[in-house]
Amino acid sequence: MEDKNKIFLTLLLYFSPLWFYYKWTHPEVFTFTLLMIGLIDYYNKRVKSAVFFTALASVQNPAAALVPFLIMIGELIRLIKDFSKTKLYNFIVTGIISLIVFIPFIFYYYYFGTFSLIGKYATDLHTISLAKILSLFFDLNFGLIIYVPVIFGLIIYSVIKRNIYAIISLITVVLFAVIDSAQLNWNPGIMLIHRYSYWMIPVLLFGCLYSFKYIKDKTKIILVVLSAIIITSLFAAFILNKLFAVCILTYLLLNFLYSARLKHIAIVDIIIISCGFVIRVIAGGILVNIIPSQYLILLTFLISIFIALAKRYDDVLLDSKGLQTRKNIDGYNKEFILAAIAITAAINIVTYILYTLSDEIISQFNSQYIYLTSIFVVTGFLRYLQLTFVENDSCSPTNILYKDKFILTTLALWFISFVIIIYT
Repeated sequence: MEDKNKIFLTLLLYFSPLWFYYKWTHPEVFTFTLLMIGLIDYYNKRVKSAVFFTALASVQNPAAALVPFLIMIGELIRLIKDFSKTKLYNFIVTGIISLIVFIPFIFYYYYFGTFSLIGKYATDLHTISLAKILSLFFDLNFGLIIYVPVIFGLIIYSVIKRNIYAIISLITVVLFAVIDSAQLNWNPGIMLIHRYSYWMIPVLLFGCLYSFKYIKDKTKIILVVLSAIIITSLFAAFILNKLFAVCILTYLLLNFLYSARLKHIAIVDIIIISCGFVIRVIAGGILVNIIPSQYLILLTFLISIFIALAKRYDDVLLDSKGLQTRKNIDGYNKEFILAAIAITAAINIVTYILYTLSDEIISQFNSQYIYLTSIFVVTGFLRYLQLTFVENDSCSPTNILYKDKFILTTLALWFISFVIIIYT
């Protein structure tokens, strides 16, 4: 295994849910560790030790026997394709090692007259359901997608690239989920990531290792750092608030889709940008235990669209001068953007006025005169439109906000008027 792969794998393991089960008295860490060692050995073409460790994992967790079974099938296919006495000998020795998986079955049958006490008393095929299977992957409390989104993304990427090992890894995990869903004792363990989801991670990591062959070295280094940051951030978010973590995960997914494809689709690109701002507002509200009002969400969305359109107008101007701009600029022209900016400016103003006239706001601030602050909102929008259309200076809304004295004065007057109305 290459050093970069080792670093990436170490980081993913270090920031994985492994630590949640470190003091857990059940065999999840045992299964996780042995499966991980065995699969790394298999990746490094040490087949005998791979079968030994994965078979040993199945002693405590019978479903894990799928892994050495699939390894043996793979070795049999290789033997048939390229037969030799040496390979046949190695196959027989590996097969003998794999018999470890039968030790618990023999033990239970000898002492209790049944091949598995768990299978006899703690499982029922009638309890298998799609809801239980999917919960191991997508449940917002203990599913894999929440705790290891980077791993999930990488293995899906490898499957799209039709890597046979990634495909088999994903199929194996699904089979694990089906087998585990027959358990009558369907408890999530430590109430974080589900105990049955937890030991699927080594199989997913094994599939991820093959995604690196499709990724350039520089990209791989960036991916290592980015993965560590994302995983750490999601763990911290979940510690703070699970709904907050869902917002963060949604925001990351939205950014990924935007960067991968959606930024090249006119109109969709500015909608995605605006949704990103809305998610930030909602996430902040969740964190401080405040529900954002419908007007705040609407205004955030509308103002973001307004500013994004102003930016697109600047791109259209640059494109008309023969300068290189974004790929989706063909979906815009001056007439369309001018009309769209005028519409969104009007909607922003109307929404703000409705906000100030709403019973909720009047009651909250104990004043019927909040609507007077609309004067400065209208003035601010008119000034921004003037900068965009007359002076053609919409390239940096942030710079305009901080440097334009007219807008700064308008914002100051809006704030002062708001304070005066509230406290007098």
